[in-house]
Amino acid sequence: MKGEDINYLKKYLSADKALKVCILDNNSIEFLTRIQCCIRPEKIFSQYDIILVPEWVWIEVCDSENRKDYINDLKHYSKVQIIDEVDYLILVDYKEAELYYLFLYCCYNVSRLVSFIKKNILKNRPIEDLDSYEEWLNIFYEEGLDQKKLSNGRIQRKNAGEISNDVIKCNMSYLITKKLEWR
Repeated sequence: MKGEDINYLKKYLSADKALKVCILDNNSIEFLTRIQCCIRPEKIFSQYDIILVPEWVWIEVCDSENRKDYINDLKHYSKVQIIDEVDYLILVDYKEAELYYLFLYCCYNVSRLVSFIKKNILKNRPIEDLDSYEEWLNIFYEEGLDQKKLSNGRIQRKNAGEISNDVIKCNMSYLITKKLEWR
């Protein structure tokens, strides 16, 4: 599931056919595990061409064997891809400034995160002088998100999954726009 080539994913998502893409978050997965006795996953997921699970969400999913097994079983109904947030850069054709703005805008509902990004990542510099995407993404993930240590020892980062999902949705919009330009 994990480790598939991101360029393949980009090519797949940029194909000339309309794709049905499902992007899952941890809360949705938990809910789906609870209703699977009433609504079989096949009924929900067989309509999708691909199911995306951002890496930050996958980390949360792995806190529960039940959620992890649920995602692993979805490969019977659709293509499942766990996508590392570092690879989002490839999806936007290596345009780091655009990716910075995607993260910034996806954080606007949490003003503390917007302040953190402007103060600790942009650092009152022009966008052209940003550190590399991987560097500032790591700072954002390690220092910007509220953290809590769970009983299993993992550090839970508040809003990480939601932000990652929002950014991937924006990436999908970007790819759709590019697809229209290519025609």
